[in-house]
Amino acid sequence: MSEEQDRKRPRPIPDDEEKAQQVGSGVNLGGTNPSAQLQGEGPVTTDIPATSTLLTAASPLQLLLRDGVLLDSNACVLSQASSVLRETLRLPLSQPGVLELREDDPQAWSAALQMISLQVYPMDVVNWDNVERLLVLADKYDMTLVRHTCADFLARKSSVGELSMNQPLTSPRNPLRAVSLVDSYCSGIASLQTLHTAVHKALDTALAPLTVPLLKSKQTCADVVRLLGELETGLTSTGGDSCFAGISPSVQAAVMRGLITSLRGVAAAAPICHVCNSAVGRCEPLVHRSCLNLSVSAGIPIRR
Repeated sequence: MSEEQDRKRPRPIPDDEEKAQQVGSGVNLGGTNPSAQLQGEGPVTTDIPATSTLLTAASPLQLLLRDGVLLDSNACVLSQASSVLRETLRLPLSQPGVLELREDDPQAWSAALQMISLQVYPMDVVNWDNVERLLVLADKYDMTLVRHTCADFLARKSSVGELSMNQPLTSPRNPLRAVSLVDSYCSGIASLQTLHTAVHKALDTALAPLTVPLLKSKQTCADVVRLLGELETGLTSTGGDSCFAGISPSVQAAVMRGLITSLRGVAAAAPICHVCNSAVGRCEPLVHRSCLNLSVSAGIPIRR
């Protein structure tokens, strides 16, 4: 067979697997185009850009946040962590390589990026100062890992008694606020139900004194007085009625139910000594002067 006939002889067409192997091994990338040689056009180089338009782990991306803060990330990590950003990154960016999220908190995003990129153990990033901001971010962009980690943080802190009614109502350390957060950002998610329940138990424990009718015992009265003082402290430190904006309706309803329960029977009960919190006439071993005065005015016999 002459050289001319051999050149015109049809060549076998590679199947898809062979093509994939050729692409993966770098065959003909930046080299000679064999189809051009078959047509007698001479060597033709194929210029393929060094970067691809597909999202990869190496795709650089910066987040432009509040106050003009820029944080480095990459498109692949964001797409995997957030269904919202996955769709957003399929659209053209107003600035190449920059995703504008100008309303978002830079500190919250800095923590979130460490979590979703697994630079550190996610639980090590969450703290009392950022847990609420991270929950807001997780809810806004549907970031499952961030949401679950924050819920786990609140549940763990609740189980070891780190929540207190003495904290301001705007603080996640206050069980009223902590439960409001999980109600707002974690309710209705089956995988978070156990964590959601754990935080609610902390609220039930805090409001337990209100579930017993007032005046049933000296200890009950003291517990209710203490709890009401803590509620007052939370209101005062927060700045009045504006604090209720951060307390969910279900939590407000729980407090109201507790107060109603604790007040049952007060009208028919004996007066309480403000010194010992006992019913008038029941002080031991001596009757306080206030008990004596109340007893005389109310006509209640005093136990000696």
